[in-house]
Amino acid sequence: MTIIGVMMKIFLVGGAVRDELMGQDVTDRDFVVTGSDVSTMLKLGYTQVGKDFPVFIHPETGEEYALARQERKISLGHDGFQFDFSPETPLETDLMRRDLTINAIAKDDTGEYIDPYNGRGDINKKILRHVSSAFVEDPLRVLRVCRFKAKFPSFKIDDSTFEMMKSMIFSKDFSALSKHRNWQELSKTLQYQQPEHFFYCLTDLEFLPKSVIDHLTVLTFEKETSLIKFSCMLHHPDMLSWVNMIFSPPNEYIFLASKFNKYKNIYNKIEAQELLNCFKDLRAFTNTKWIKLYLQCGHALYGKDLDSLLLPLLEELTRVSAADFPHIDPGPELGEAIEQRRLEIITRSIDAI
Repeated sequence: MTIIGVMMKIFLVGGAVRDELMGQDVTDRDFVVTGSDVSTMLKLGYTQVGKDFPVFIHPETGEEYALARQERKISLGHDGFQFDFSPETPLETDLMRRDLTINAIAKDDTGEYIDPYNGRGDINKKILRHVSSAFVEDPLRVLRVCRFKAKFPSFKIDDSTFEMMKSMIFSKDFSALSKHRNWQELSKTLQYQQPEHFFYCLTDLEFLPKSVIDHLTVLTFEKETSLIKFSCMLHHPDMLSWVNMIFSPPNEYIFLASKFNKYKNIYNKIEAQELLNCFKDLRAFTNTKWIKLYLQCGHALYGKDLDSLLLPLLEELTRVSAADFPHIDPGPELGEAIEQRRLEIITRSIDAI
């Protein structure tokens, strides 16, 4: 198919090519199309999503296809670009606008690699290197490189790339990023085995203060969820406060991390009143969701399993009700009686350990 004298071609690009070259599992595949335009893609049955930056969904596979593009910086922030999707835009121009050389490799339908910026060389050398000077135009790339440092801890950030990042991170452009967009990068990072390198990178850039990074908790995570990783790593109030200033974690992340910090001493010594307060704060008498998540955090951080002790104890405490005190009218006195009975049960259980 020819458009304005240019043959339409489709290339696999980005992370899929990189991961394939590194021998890793490829989960998501993205494609770039040269020699085409919006109307042609629609005629071929693709579904367009997005307006300023059109992406097309393949009618059978559901995979994403984007037109090769050129872009020009016109305003602050990650989205401050004007795009040109001319069918004559060559693949090399599209690849030049990408962040890192290891992400700027393409593969055609014959299996041949197109690697104009030596991404394969940087994979072999384990280097995270910017593709071009256009790197500085997108402030989000600072966080993206920190994320890739967590994804590939053995890779080194190229010195010139690192200096670019330092110049960007205190700029108005970086400050214009939304906390929600920043969180998307951290959220992806939490899926990796060693997410702590994201924060180490920010400390090396002098963005995350050393006095705060000292409170980061590092664990060997295996199959823990992002919520558990977040709550274990960032539960210290100073660390959690800093993260909340820069990112916008979901409320459940903040809730679990702060409650885990408040009651983590239970894993060192169980005291009746503190444990009862923990159950109440985690709403455990009406729903066991949060107490089970709290226990997952404790297991991940301390390697201790308190489930077999605390969950049966919770069931026993939940059975204590107003019916046990028929001689006391509803009111503060009844509440105090229920609490006292529950404290007695906890104390008895602790003494029996």
